Amino acid sequence: MTFGNERTANIRSAIGVLALIAALLAALALVPKLFFHNDPDEQGDGSVHGYIPEVGQCYNGRLSEQNMIPQITSCDGPHYGEIIKKFELDGGTWPGQAEIFARARTECEKHLRQRFGTLTPVEEGVLETYTPREEGWLTGDRTAHCAIVGAGDGQLSRPLPEKDTGVREWMELKVGDCFSSDHQKATITTVLTDCSEPHIGQVTALPELENGLYPGDDVVERLAGDACDAATPKRLRESSELMHWRKPPSKEHWNAGERTVICYITADGGELKRSLVDAKD
Repeated sequence: MTFGNERTANIRSAIGVLALIAALLAALALVPKLFFHNDPDEQGDGSVHGYIPEVGQCYNGRLSEQNMIPQITSCDGPHYGEIIKKFELDGGTWPGQAEIFARARTECEKHLRQRFGTLTPVEEGVLETYTPREEGWLTGDRTAHCAIVGAGDGQLSRPLPEKDTGVREWMELKVGDCFSSDHQKATITTVLTDCSEPHIGQVTALPELENGLYPGDDVVERLAGDACDAATPKRLRESSELMHWRKPPSKEHWNAGERTVICYITADGGELKRSLVDAKD
């Protein structure tokens, strides 16, 4: 009888251990649901939030439900991304994932412009924003993060700069800005240069094309040329020492509502040595 009681007790103990393990597994399975929210490109209303590296740390692996613990790695070698800011969102009731993401994105973009002067501090990088899910919010999670990650399927290869290095998206340039980079390459960014120093080109005008459906590459190119001819000062158009160029909006930018054409000049051989755009133009 005693043996039977011990055996029964052992069986009950084993069942209790198994129940505890099952409960722990269930709790762990809940973690992603509480703290992760996928990228808006995948889910349409937010970004990921789980275990996030510290500010300044670089990591490999997309921060998602499938990769709860990213691999921290050196910023000097290839890596997926680098965390650049961590901040707390305002509390209160849950306003919806779209609103949370919009708040965080605005703060991340503000930080980027303050630190780097641009939304794209490196050519191969893009901004990614991480926010909590609703379930995490209801448990008190208010932390959002900003990161620069490799664009597309690419990777970053070096640490982000500490401050503004003059890198700008082409669409961020203003009339009169001078730049020094290969303008004929298909790049997202260029580098601002002091116009009193030798430079490759200078922006002369930023005309807007009319709204409407994208009319095709050839039509946009022709419209951009006409717009630049009309907007560029006559004294520059008639100079035999200058070459005139334009960067019309791509189909992707057009469909996103962008209609600005970047009109600029370069020297016909060599570099420009001073500003040629008068503030009165």
